[in-house]
Amino acid sequence: MTLGTLMMSALFLAGCGGGLVSVAPRAANQTAPSSGARHFKSLRDGLAAGDLKPACGPVGVGRARCSAVVLTTGASAAVAAAPLSPAVAPALPAGYGPADLQSAYHLTEAARNNGDDALIAIVDAFDDPHAERDLTVYRARFGLPPCTTANHCFQKVNQQGRAHPMPSLPTADLAGWTVETSLDLDMVSANCPRCRILLLESNDDNLSNLGTAVNEAAEMGANAISNSYVALESPTDPLRVADGGVLPYYVHPGVAVVAGAGDFDFAFFGPSLGPLVPAAFPTVVTVGGTQLVRDPTSSRGWQESAWDGTGSGCSAYEAMPPWQTADPSCVGAVTDSAGNTTTFPSRIYGDVAYVGSPFTGVAVYDTDGQLGTTGWGVVGGTSVGAPAIAAIYGLSGYGRSERGDDLRFPAAKLYRVKRGLFDITTGSNGLCTVAFLCNAGPGYDAPSGNGTPNGIGAF
Repeated sequence: MTLGTLMMSALFLAGCGGGLVSVAPRAANQTAPSSGARHFKSLRDGLAAGDLKPACGPVGVGRARCSAVVLTTGASAAVAAAPLSPAVAPALPAGYGPADLQSAYHLTEAARNNGDDALIAIVDAFDDPHAERDLTVYRARFGLPPCTTANHCFQKVNQQGRAHPMPSLPTADLAGWTVETSLDLDMVSANCPRCRILLLESNDDNLSNLGTAVNEAAEMGANAISNSYVALESPTDPLRVADGGVLPYYVHPGVAVVAGAGDFDFAFFGPSLGPLVPAAFPTVVTVGGTQLVRDPTSSRGWQESAWDGTGSGCSAYEAMPPWQTADPSCVGAVTDSAGNTTTFPSRIYGDVAYVGSPFTGVAVYDTDGQLGTTGWGVVGGTSVGAPAIAAIYGLSGYGRSERGDDLRFPAAKLYRVKRGLFDITTGSNGLCTVAFLCNAGPGYDAPSGNGTPNGIGAF
C-alpha cells in the first residue's frame, strides 16, 4: 500500500491507527458481480444521493466509529408500513420488525420459548438518557413483553458497572451514538424478547474505554456481548493492555463476544482501506451484512444476498484461528523488539451475517430527533447484526455446555454446523483478486461468512 493510500485511509477515519497485509492488488479490469437479488442502490450511491446517512461520522486516533446507517426520511425502504390486525389499528412503522426477522431467520419458536436465563450485554459510547424509555415504546409497539429496570429485565450502567455517574452526553458531531444505542437494544429485543438486557455506556468512543466496558460486561455475567463499532487495526492491538493492546479486552472464554464487520466494503477496496477491529480479532464472532427481501416463490419465503457495504478482510497482525482455513493471500506479520519479523496465515473475517442493507433495514425507535418527528426510522449497517447475533447466542444458551475451541472461540461452531445456516451465494462488497474475500459464493466467503441464521442450531 502506498503512502497516498495510507493518507486516504487517515482522511476517512481521521487517523484511527492502521495496518498492512499482503493481499494481492486487484486487476484494473475487474468488475464486481451483480448481487443476484432485487436491485437497490449501492451504499455509495445511496450516500451520494442523500438517501442514506451514517449515524456516526469520522473519528480520531484510537477512537471507534459506530456502524449504523440511517435511511433518510425521503428514501424508500423495501418493507413499507404494514397493517396490524385488526385492519383498523394503526400501521406498524416501516422497516422489518420482530415478527419479520424471526420469520426470515427461523427464530419464531425459539424467541417464544427461550432466553429467560440469558443476559445480553450491549456496549455503546456516551450516555443515552432516553434509552429505557425508547426501548419501552419499541417493545410495546411490537407486542413484546416489557423489559424495564422495575421488572429486572433491563439494567443500564457505566463502564465500571455502576449506575452512577453516567457518561456525558455525546456532542453534536457524535450524536449518532444514541441512535446506535436504540438500534442495539431494539435488535436484542426483536430476536430474544425474553432475554435480559445489560447496557454498558463507556465514557467516550476511545477503544480503551469501550474495551473496559466489554470487560465489565463479562464480569457481570453476560452470556453474549454486542459491539457495533469499528476502528482501523493497529500493530499494537495484540499486545497487553498495559502496552497499548486492545485484543485482551475481547478475550472472554465462555462468553460470545460479537462485533459488526463495519460498513466500509472489502478492507482493501472500500474507504477504510485496511482491516478493522474488533472485527479482525479471532476471539470475536464477526457479523457481515446482507440485503433481505421477501420472496413468496422460495421455500424460505425470503431472498438474501451479500450487501455491497458490508466489511470483510484479513487481519494484518492476528493469526488465523484453528477453525479457519489458511489462504496464501492473507498473511500477518509481527516484529519483535530485536527487529525479527515472523509471518503467519492471518485471521479472515467475517464469520456469519445478518440483514445490513439500510434499503432492507429494520424499524428503530429513538427520540433524540435524528429519526424524524415520530421517533421511528429505518436503520441498517452491520450494527444491526451484532446485537441480533448476540441475542441468538442467548436463545441458544451459549456458554453452558461448550468445550475446547467452542469455548475459547465462539465462532468455531459456525464453521462446523452448516445445517443451522442459510448459505449466501450472491452479492459482492468490492473488488479483489481472491474471489471469496469480497464475493459471496457457495460455502464460506468473507462478506457473508458461513451464512445467515437458520434457527439456533449453529450457535
